[in-house]
Formats: sequence, structure tokens, C-alpha cells
Amino acid sequence: MEPRQRVGPYRVIAGSHWDADHTRYCLAVGLTAPSHAVVLAVPPAALAQDTAFRVRFRSEAANSRRLTGPAVPPVVDVAPDGPGLPWVATGYVPAVPLPQALAAAGGRLPEPTVRALGAALARALASAHANGLVHAGISPATVLLAADGPRLLGYGAARAATSDRRPTGRAAVSVPPEQRTGGWPQPPGDVFALGTVLAYAATGHPQPAPEALEALPGSLRHAITAAYAPDPGRRPRADELAAELAPPPAPGWLPSSVTAAIDRQEAAVRAAEAEAEAEAAAAEPHTATPGPAAPDPAAPATGRRTLLMGASAAVAGLVLGGVAAFAASDDEDRARPRPRRTRFPGVAPKPLWRAELPARVGDRAKGSPPLIWRDQVVVHSAGRGVVGIDLRTGERLWTLEDHPVRGDMYDLGGGLVLIPGDTFKAVSARTGAVEWSAADYAPGRAYAFEAPLALSGDTFWFTASRTGRAAQDSRSAQDWGRVVAYDTKAREQRWALPTGTPGRGKALLQREFLLLSDADGGYSAVDRRRGRKLWTQKYRGVPDGKEPPVYTGTPEDLLVVTLAGDLRAFRMRDGEQAWTFGTKTGLFGRALRHGAHLYVTDSFARTYALDAADGGLKWKRDNGVSVKASLPYPVTSISGSGRTVLASTVSSVDAYAADDGTLLWRFTAVGAGEEKGFTGTVVGCGAGVALVRNERVLYALPVD
Repeated sequence: MEPRQRVGPYRVIAGSHWDADHTRYCLAVGLTAPSHAVVLAVPPAALAQDTAFRVRFRSEAANSRRLTGPAVPPVVDVAPDGPGLPWVATGYVPAVPLPQALAAAGGRLPEPTVRALGAALARALASAHANGLVHAGISPATVLLAADGPRLLGYGAARAATSDRRPTGRAAVSVPPEQRTGGWPQPPGDVFALGTVLAYAATGHPQPAPEALEALPGSLRHAITAAYAPDPGRRPRADELAAELAPPPAPGWLPSSVTAAIDRQEAAVRAAEAEAEAEAAAAEPHTATPGPAAPDPAAPATGRRTLLMGASAAVAGLVLGGVAAFAASDDEDRARPRPRRTRFPGVAPKPLWRAELPARVGDRAKGSPPLIWRDQVVVHSAGRGVVGIDLRTGERLWTLEDHPVRGDMYDLGGGLVLIPGDTFKAVSARTGAVEWSAADYAPGRAYAFEAPLALSGDTFWFTASRTGRAAQDSRSAQDWGRVVAYDTKAREQRWALPTGTPGRGKALLQREFLLLSDADGGYSAVDRRRGRKLWTQKYRGVPDGKEPPVYTGTPEDLLVVTLAGDLRAFRMRDGEQAWTFGTKTGLFGRALRHGAHLYVTDSFARTYALDAADGGLKWKRDNGVSVKASLPYPVTSISGSGRTVLASTVSSVDAYAADDGTLLWRFTAVGAGEEKGFTGTVVGCGAGVALVRNERVLYALPVD
């Protein structure tokens, strides 16, 4: 990233550098307000191309807005969702990072300063933990010392960048033992990291040895060694640590040498701001295509650009978190090595959030997957109600009481979602307000809503059945059920086709017809516009009541069904079998198609990739965990991009690379609200996010 480059609504005024957490920091000013500096945290372009990382980075940035208190620099701006480079801007405050402060103070800080530093940071952590947040990246590089107290930078940046990477660089000295082996960041890990930072501040040793800890001042030794305990259960809570280290910083809490370093830095930053403001003012009258300013022949050899870079060197400690100085030239910046991605095979990424649903999800509701609306809101059934959850933060936005969900929900457009229940309702995705309800098919009417089939444009197809006395008076079995095409815009019925006892499940929606299961075990193609049967076909051995088969698409035009230990593909029009794929043991779940391939998991936690045209095996993976009893219904899911296959097994959710079956990670979790241990299932996928439900707990995992 070069000086003067634009990042969103900001212009970089100082060079930049990688820090140890793979985040790039730079000093910038607003394009419309060049006199106000901000610190931009920007991931490397190569890393930002990773969809899952972009989701994690923006989610952590959005979460950081919830942090408050004097030790937390306010987040002033976050990059909007989209394909561009993500970034987060925090307010600039004159401060120096801990390593620079130690250098100015002669190698270590006095005991009162360390005590005040720890008390302030512990209070900031206690506030974050009370709000369900974990910093996960505390290190000497993220601790800044200002005249009025410390500041803690980088909330969530390390977690976003290193959730699937080994800790590296200077920040790694603060990584707790349980996280070094791939464990998720938790509040005790923040306390451990703070303990190591305080030990470093008091001793000057980045990795304090036991003998160095023994050399700590007696008034600090107990608090710091307790926080530094290898066993998470023996560490104090952040609020307990704050109470032991009190009081917080007061005027004059810093040594005079550190205060002088802060003053020098502030003067350099203000000079850089003034230079940027002068440049902006000089450029205003010009309307030509922007380009580098012509050199001033009378200017000294250092030039304007060198002046900016020289001024920036004084703020390098803040912008870089004390890791290194700014680049002295463009060539040097380009020549610096980029961090390499190092994955933990089999270790799941840190969930973006964890939300407890308001009631246990019953077996009936498990057939009602959540709707991910526009990659913004998760609309999820919960007991006898529905909740709306922010996809990026996990914050509950609204609750719709007393509306049990029956089957799939749909995006109606115009900010509305269609939620099927005793009847079906159009509900605001953002607020949960009910805009309208289909009274014609409500309970007590001659025909009551039964189950959704499909939605396309303004047409909603569903099944309905006669109820009460109307069912008793029916003279024909064909009158018991019907398929209905309903105009959601006009809110009226378009057509109804008698079908006998209505089935449940999804309809296979094609350009010209709906493929529906018949009561007699066959499948019928129904004209989607007029409601007339076009043709009926039976597929040998396909039992009644199954979901419609998976359609492989043209030119094969095959339907793939799950039959006990086999997958069978039938030609749609003539019903003849095209291929079969089976195993001697294990029952298959429903296959899913993406592109030219099918993916399916069997009841012994083995996942397969098949060629959809001929059933040829592309790859097979066993999750390696002993399965003592077969899974009742193995579930396979595919990420939004199609690059990751997710298999929900008896003990975990396994993620495989769709192209070759490489195990990417394995997710399992047990916590409050998860009384039966882990029985989780992937219930939905959005852009870069997979939703896993375990009992009444919902996790959002970054994928792809």
C-alpha cells in the first residue's frame, strides 16, 4: 500500500507495513476532512481475496463497535460489504506502543505505571467479556500508552487473520497454551495475554522465563503470575485482575521520557496532517485526471513525498503497533516478504458468533431450515416462534411469537420473507413486522394450508387439505387435497389442482412444470402456469412419500434418488435407470448437486463425490471417527461458492474441499444450552458463512 493511495473514503498519508498478525496499518486522512487523522487496519490484498477471511474481518470490525471505555480507541468507520478490500478505521490518539515506551524508559516501566496499565486494560477486557466479545490478539504491539491512559488496538484482527493459521511473529508471545494447539479464543486467553504483556512491561523480557517472573516486584508478582498461569481454570477473571491491580491511570502516570516521546510523535503527525491538507487545497482548482504532482524544481532533494515519509517515521510505532518502521521507499515496501498461509489441518475456524435460540428446537422444526435473507439476516424457527438474527454479528433483531414454521421460508422481495405456518405470512426481514397474512387458507377455512412447495417471482405453490366438516362432506378422495398456485402480489389464488391426500416436501421446479409426488407412488409434471398435469412417471423402487429426487440438469436429464444403501439415477421422461451407486453397508442421506457433481454422506460418516452423469466415484472420505451406531439421517451441505462440502456426522461437522476431498477442518462444540453434547447439523449456507445448529444453539462459521 503506497502513500497517497485511496482506501475507501480515506487517503493514505504515510507508508505502511505488515504487522505480526498479517494486518497492515497506515495513517490516513478523510478525503473531505484531511485535518483529522485515522489509523486504518487493512488486510493484505492476497488474504482479502479469501471470502471467509473477508467475512471474518468485517464481522470482527463490526463487533468492535460494541467496545466502549477510555482504553478502547473508537471505531469511526468500517468498510461496507462487497468484493472490495475490507478495512476498519479507528480514531487517532497521540500514543506510543509498549515496545517504544520501554525503549524510551530504559528497558522497563516502573511498578506504579505497570499497575495502572494492567488495571485499565483489565477493565477494558472485563467490559468486552461482559458483552460476549474476546479480543484474541493482545500483544505488546497492540498496547499503546497515551498521556491519559493506555489504549488497546486490534480487537478481532488477530482472530480474523489467524483463525486457520499458526501464531507467528511478535504477537505469538502472548498466545495462550490452549490456543497454540488450535483451540478457540476464550476470555481466559485474553487474561493470559495481558499477563504476558504486563510481565514484559515490568521486566523488559518479551517471553518472561520463570526466573524473570520471580524477579517481578512483590506487589505485582501474584497478579501477573496468576494471569500467566498455563491452566485456564486457574487464571483470574478480567474484573478480578482489575480489582487487584487498582488504581487506574491518573495524570502523570507515565515516566517523563515516555511523555516526551508522545509529544514528539504528535508533532510529527500534525505536520503530516497539515501537509496533506495543503496538498488537498492545492489540488482543488484542478479538474484534470489525477496523477502524481510535478516536482518543484526549487524544492530540496528531500521533496514533498520524502517530507511526508519522514514525518510518518515518528508515528511508525502507532501505525505499525511497534513492529517495524515505515518503508523508506516504494521498492523496499514491495520487496518485503508476505506472510505465508499455514493451516491447521482439521481445526475449525473460530465461529463469527454463537447465539442461543429462545426455545429448544423440536423434531418437527428440524425440517424447517433457516432462511438467509440477502446475506444479511438469518430468519430461523425456534420452538413456536421465529427469530431474526444479524448474519454478521449474531445479534437478535426481532422475534415473532406463536408462529411455528412448516417447511421452507422464501424471500418475497421488497424486504419481505414468506413464512409458512398454520397459514403463511409476509414478514419484514429487518423488523419482523407482519405485513400481510393469507386468510383464505387459514385454519377454519374449507382448505387449510399444509406445506410449501416452491416460489418463483410472484407465484407461491403449496399444498392444502380439507379440514373439519368440509373433509367429512367430501365425496371424493381427490377433494381431500390440492396443489395451489397463489399470487403473492395480488394476494389471490391463481389455480388449484385436486391431488388427493397432499404430500409434504419440496417440489422440483422446472422452467415449464413442477414435479410432484403422487399419492400412488409416482411423480407428476404439472404445468406451473395453468395447473394441468402434463405427464406422470413411476420410477421403479422409489417409495411413496420421499422428497422429490435431485435433478442433475441437462443434457443428462436425470433424477437421482436415495434408496437404502444405493443412489439411483433415472431418466426423467421414460423412468429407465441410468446408473446406480451403492455400498454394502451404510444408508445414504439425500444427495446434493453442484455443477457436474453430486455429494452425499452415508450413515457411517463417509462422504462421497460422484459424477452426476454416470455415477462415477470422484473421491471418498471417511471422517476417521468410530461410529458405533449408524446416523439416523446423514446430512450433506454445500457452501455458497460450491468450494466446500460440509458433512454433518454423529460427532462433528466436517468440511472437505469439493475438488479433491481434502479435510479442511472439523467443528464440534459443547456449551450452555447443549445438554446432549454435540449433535450439530449444518442448517444453511450464505456467502462465506455456514450455520450450524446444535440443540438450541446456533453457530455462524466462516467458510470458503
